[in-house]
Amino acid sequence: NNLIVEGNVAHDLQFTQQQTHGSCSLMAQEQFVHRYTGQAVPEEYLEWQAEKWGVYSPDLGTDEDGQVMVLEHFNIPHDRIFDANTSDIDNAISTGNDVIIGVDAREFYDDSSIPPESGHAVAIVGRGIDPETSEVAGYYVTDSNYPESARFVSVEKMESSMLGDMITIPEKKEDIIAEVKQLVAEGYKEITLLGQNVN
Repeated sequence: NNLIVEGNVAHDLQFTQQQTHGSCSLMAQEQFVHRYTGQAVPEEYLEWQAEKWGVYSPDLGTDEDGQVMVLEHFNIPHDRIFDANTSDIDNAISTGNDVIIGVDAREFYDDSSIPPESGHAVAIVGRGIDPETSEVAGYYVTDSNYPESARFVSVEKMESSMLGDMITIPEKKEDIIAEVKQLVAEGYKEITLLGQNVN
């Protein structure tokens, strides 16, 4: 059946397929750098910068500090949650945030050739809700290992593969203001913002 789509799936995110093993976290962060700044930052630059910071190597990927350093470098607002679960994802999406999450690649891809506990970073830009049950059926994920953007991943798959480290990125203030202006133009008289800080 058709799902109710909630989140930023329609945003024109810059989707980049990673060219180097281990750069998934850098590519996940790059999507939001592009959305906030309009800059398309090359993967090679991000790798060079992250190596210079000492948080990335092509063989081992990005360490824990590197999971947010690109966002910090470009002054992208974000929060970090450790030991996160799908309820945390739902709270983030329902309040207008996007999410970067660590997953176990072996479990996430159902690929036994991948070594156990191989970390991989993906961005979650929305969720699908079953209109008959109002339950969350799954999430729309941009994944630097796949050429298509915003592919659907079931709740069960996300629950079984999440590693627990989660970064939330709020919707850009200008996007919220533009959406409110559009609603006013359509005749809406009252608009409630949930969980947003739009100073």
